[in-house]
Amino acid sequence: MIEIKNLTKRYKNITAVNCVNLNIEEGKIFTFLGENGAGKSTLISMICGLTSITDGEIKIFGEKVYKGAESVKKYVSVVPQQTSVCLNLNVRQNLEFICEIYGYGKELKKQKVQKIMEELTLTEYEKTPAKKLSGGCLKRLSIGMSVISEPKILVLDEPTANLDVRARKELWEVIKGLKKIGTTVIYTTHYMDEAEELSDAIAVMSRGKLLFTGSVSDIKKVTEKGTLEDAYLKITEGL
Repeated sequence: MIEIKNLTKRYKNITAVNCVNLNIEEGKIFTFLGENGAGKSTLISMICGLTSITDGEIKIFGEKVYKGAESVKKYVSVVPQQTSVCLNLNVRQNLEFICEIYGYGKELKKQKVQKIMEELTLTEYEKTPAKKLSGGCLKRLSIGMSVISEPKILVLDEPTANLDVRARKELWEVIKGLKKIGTTVIYTTHYMDEAEELSDAIAVMSRGKLLFTGSVSDIKKVTEKGTLEDAYLKITEGL
């Protein structure tokens, strides 16, 4: 579904992404792991058509990706690390606002908003201004706003950062629910337990290079380590 070939991004004398080759399957949860500055965010930005490509190519469903490409807008929705909601609007109003951007009629708008609120357990907060929501509810609302258009691919940049344990676990269930309806989820995280719980496949990056791709069980087998954290440390330190 997503084909990445010899992908490179340079900023003057800095190579942020260095000749990455990768395939991401449809309907899976795909996780990028790596330290700050590993190249994860730059690679994701290129997948989303937000950053230009220096060398190589990305294709989504066979369509070539470039900065601002319509092929990206058709398939991909992004939930940034900082929630992008209208804080003075309540939950329902935020969701209705996105429906209006997409030009949905009155009845369809009503159906979509109700469905999202029920699926993301936001119904009890529908009249609550976003600025009064907890961090977990804010993140669920942000995801709800991003999936109203039913994107094929949802990109989550550290979705559970700064959330408490309960809110993290609630968001895990949301992500699993997205997979069940066929959404491909691409996300980054620093939480190894989260990656182990959710990921169908992971990609380990360091200094712009792709060091490993495969399942959690694959990386444990290759490194002969019992935990993802230990396996990750061994991969990034060199086998």
